[in-house]
Amino acid sequence: MARAAEAVVAEVSAATGPGPLTGSPEHVRRVAALQVWVRQEHAQRDAAALGAALLAAGERPW
Repeated sequence: MARAAEAVVAEVSAATGPGPLTGSPEHVRRVAALQVWVRQEHAQRDAAALGAALLAAGERPW
């Protein structure tokens, strides 16, 4: 989902140019909120923590 959201932001930016980011406070708020949401995703860190927990529990990952 994070990659999809980043792709949407990039495509919209490419399609609309700087106009909405300079002239539409609502658009700016939405883009900022989406970027904050994307930054809250910690997939790599979460995967590493799950792997460590499996190893600590003696589970075989295969």
